[in-house]
Amino acid sequence: MALSTARTGIAAGDGRAASLNIREQQQLLQDAAPALLLPQATASPLSLARPRFVVVNAIAIALTAAAWQAGWLDGLTALTNAEWAMLAFLVAYFAVGLAAAFRRDWRLVAHIANGLPMWALGFTGLGLVMAVADLKAMTPETLLTVFRHLALAIVPNVCGVLLMVWLREIAFWSGDREEIDQ
Repeated sequence: MALSTARTGIAAGDGRAASLNIREQQQLLQDAAPALLLPQATASPLSLARPRFVVVNAIAIALTAAAWQAGWLDGLTALTNAEWAMLAFLVAYFAVGLAAAFRRDWRLVAHIANGLPMWALGFTGLGLVMAVADLKAMTPETLLTVFRHLALAIVPNVCGVLLMVWLREIAFWSGDREEIDQ
């Protein structure tokens, strides 16, 4: 506030700053120094929330793109339509949490972040049931297919946990700690 007063007086040319004695000018500079030296210390947490939100999401998107580029996600091409539908539900549920984080609705973010692994676990169980539902004979070919589907059944669980971590990191880095802990 002292800095803006000093700037206003000097800019207006009304001579207020010049008419101050040396002690008053020193006090004016001392009051203005923290704002000059540490402008981020005077920034409100709300003004830092959006950039943090963008940075955390940019990091998560970059890591996902790097995993895709490295070939770590190549196994997803073997998923069935039902498994893709489960993943789409998890991503849509996550998108609601992402929108809530952007609006700073931390209770909804916490609810969705806690719910994501639960839904994912349910989808994993459903995937396990679907994997063995088609088992009619115990031939090596059918067992190989069942084992492949059993291995892929865990994909929704891993996806749900990763999306939960993503939301929790957004809440940690760009949220109000007191609101999140409630």
